[in-house]
Amino acid sequence: MKKYLIFTIVIFLVITGVYSLGAFVFNAKIIRAFSEHTVVKTNTTTEVQKVSITLPPVHIKSLPDIKNDLLATKQSFIVANLSTKEVQLYQDGQLSNTLPIFLLGDPQSWGGSAAGVYKILSGNEASFSGIAEAYMPYGMNYYGKYYFHGLPFFEGGEKRITDETGGCIQLSDENSKTLYEFALIGMPVLVIDKENQPYAWPDKKSLTDPDVSAQSYLVADLDSGFELVQKNAKEVLPIASITKLMTALVVTENIDLRRSITITQHMIDTYGETPQLRIGDNLRVVELLYPLLLPSSNDAAEALSGFLGPQKTIQLMNEKSTHILMNNTIFFNPHGLDNKENPEKNNMSTAQDLFSLARYIVNNRSPILEVTNGKTVRSFGGIGFDIPTLGSRNIFTGDPSFIGGKVGFTLAARYTGVFLFKFQTPDKKIHRIAIIALKSEHLEPDARKILQWVQENYQLSPVAQ
Repeated sequence: MKKYLIFTIVIFLVITGVYSLGAFVFNAKIIRAFSEHTVVKTNTTTEVQKVSITLPPVHIKSLPDIKNDLLATKQSFIVANLSTKEVQLYQDGQLSNTLPIFLLGDPQSWGGSAAGVYKILSGNEASFSGIAEAYMPYGMNYYGKYYFHGLPFFEGGEKRITDETGGCIQLSDENSKTLYEFALIGMPVLVIDKENQPYAWPDKKSLTDPDVSAQSYLVADLDSGFELVQKNAKEVLPIASITKLMTALVVTENIDLRRSITITQHMIDTYGETPQLRIGDNLRVVELLYPLLLPSSNDAAEALSGFLGPQKTIQLMNEKSTHILMNNTIFFNPHGLDNKENPEKNNMSTAQDLFSLARYIVNNRSPILEVTNGKTVRSFGGIGFDIPTLGSRNIFTGDPSFIGGKVGFTLAARYTGVFLFKFQTPDKKIHRIAIIALKSEHLEPDARKILQWVQENYQLSPVAQ
């Protein structure tokens, strides 16, 4: 009797298990169909109907979203909105004061303020700026060479009057003092470069996404954060020389761009050759960006890391990733070469994180993208290279709508690329679009196929720079 009872229970479990598995498979099909904007629905008969479903638009998290996170935790924090030119002070999650920003830097000429999520690092009633050679009243450092401060003055007391800052956020002396008295060391600071621009993107025309070799890709709007199409955009993969965009970013934000460095044997011993770099040459920061970002020189990456020291540079690259919401990114070197002895120490990121990097650079350090496109930028003393003879690995150089970008290749990463374009929508709105592809076997065909797919599906027209 006991054996019969056990046998009956086993049979029951098997039958219900099969039924549950079948239900799971069926539900999985429904979920998959739902993600493709179509759900399969069965009515009281055996007839199957297809019902069109409109999914909510997917927007990639950006800096304005962080403000809501801070409010939800009822923290005391500071928000500097560079678009509205105001600083907001929040006490325990409640707005306590709003202060107008008096002066900002120009992001089109290296002077943009550093946007992102930071904290107050230090403060002094009169902080000295070695770059401006002046004192900053009520100076509060929040990142690198970037401060909140009042109207700068020279040692004799004479005010330093300018049309723009070098990237710091300048308030009136009175408001700067108010901020100084409110702030505490370690207090969160959110610097918002641009608010997301609301835009009602239409549904894509094709239900078939681009068929490419890339293991991961993402196409998204840099202005609204809207995701146009993606495949495995959150998968962590090696990124190869896309790394050099972060190297350029960190060095230009932490070094006086007038400084130069002497090329050493160690710098040019890195894998690959850069004939334009010779031992004993003295080159400035901006000069080195050209071999770094056009022919993708690993020697130039080593040289640029020499300003701060390789380990400090890598530390800052990882910290910057956190500041600009690249939470699934890690760097181990400034160039992106494979670590053959320890593959776990390759530079890694996701297409979504690289979108955040691209959005940050286009809004705050756009000269970096101009360099990737072979254009001449402010260099604080001229450029010692004949730019056209450097060559360029960027496959869209010459395309009038191409803003800039970077490609890479290693055995582990295969081919990788970040490409930014400017387009016009059918209703005459201008949008900047990023295409990111990782682990591609055929990068140029993949990138061109994705670009064509996006233009056709959303009826986008190229806009010349």
